[in-house]
Amino acid sequence: MNDADQQKAANDPENTNRVQRDAPSDADASYGTTDAEDATEQSVTPPVQEAVSARNDVIARDNEALADGEGPVTVIPVPAKPGPSPEASQEASQPSEPRRKPRLHVRGFLGETLRTVIFVIVVTVLFDLAIPRSLVEGRSMVPTFHDGDRLIVSRVHYLFDKPDHNDFIVFNSMSPNEPNTMIIKRVIGVPGDTIELRDQRVYLNGQEIEEDYINEACATYNCPDERVELGEDEYFVMGDNRNHSYDSRDYGAVTLDHIIGRVILRYWPLDALGLLE
Repeated sequence: MNDADQQKAANDPENTNRVQRDAPSDADASYGTTDAEDATEQSVTPPVQEAVSARNDVIARDNEALADGEGPVTVIPVPAKPGPSPEASQEASQPSEPRRKPRLHVRGFLGETLRTVIFVIVVTVLFDLAIPRSLVEGRSMVPTFHDGDRLIVSRVHYLFDKPDHNDFIVFNSMSPNEPNTMIIKRVIGVPGDTIELRDQRVYLNGQEIEEDYINEACATYNCPDERVELGEDEYFVMGDNRNHSYDSRDYGAVTLDHIIGRVILRYWPLDALGLLE
């Protein structure tokens, strides 16, 4: 810029005002280095300090250029360094709790085991009471059952119903010579029926029974002629092996209070496994 232009610029009031407004005063010679900024410079990390120094250099050059009337001041923003949030700092300062491992409560385990054992015992007892298992001894029911057959007897059936013709029942012996002895026989007559033995044959209410299940024909001395009328809760029973069975022909009708249950299943031997009708 020549002397004439400088004189013109000095005489222009707008230019003078602009320069006075944009140019820094002597009091601001340390522009960009105020107390707040000094504090900021002291608290920042070295890379940020370098950026601040570079900014100050640029500002100084701009101030010189402005003083010469060459242009406005250039301001370079300094990016702030992101830092951790107060919450994160607080969490980081607190020690992390160790992860707890699951513990085995011995009392609870023993209690649960004890309850399981008791439950199994109770179920087993109830099962045996409701469905007892029986072992056949003797040959009075041959050929239907044999010595050593294992059977399951249901007590539940006769809680809701009563024995019927041809049921296989287990009952406590009616003979005083066999106390507390369980017997298995076939039901021939039920309450209200009339049973007759004539000529070694069995008649039910006047009709001869077709007995294809017996082992052999009944001998004369084992099936003498007789007639029996059954009263309330009385059942006439006989063994399928008529010549080798001790039954109602000897000790009379079996009363309902002696009957234990109905045979529903044979589970041994395996080749004879099955339900019994």
